Amino acid sequence: MNKHIPQISEIEKRFPPEVLAILHAAERMEVLALTLGDASPDPVIITGRGWAHTADLKEFVCQFLDANWNPQRILKCWDPNYGVRLHSPLGELKMEFCLYCSNVTLAWNGKATGVIAFEKGPSNLIQKLARKVGAVRPWWKFWAKT
Repeated sequence: MNKHIPQISEIEKRFPPEVLAILHAAERMEVLALTLGDASPDPVIITGRGWAHTADLKEFVCQFLDANWNPQRILKCWDPNYGVRLHSPLGELKMEFCLYCSNVTLAWNGKATGVIAFEKGPSNLIQKLARKVGAVRPWWKFWAKT
């Protein structure tokens, strides 16, 4: 178990046990830039991706668990901007963040486990990591030819 993660007793009521298990055992983190498309059954399209460093993984997990989660306030706009995939020996946890309505969907090994709303969460860190790992191009390079 990672020492940087708060004790499960403080947070076990917020998340399904399989989500907590992967958060504790995560070894690698993939940061994703997302947009909506027309495809079915999953309309979310990955437009960029990159691998985060171990220190960034630890910081993300800590901020994710320490976020001010509000299960009573689920908004429905759902236009995910960023995502994170955590890889561990126990499987994969994919999180898709909609920063407009402050929701995150969680999928454990491809199976949806729920939607959670946050008031103060890891959104600034996710945006910073997406730029750092090259998942998102800076605005001044948006129209530049690649």
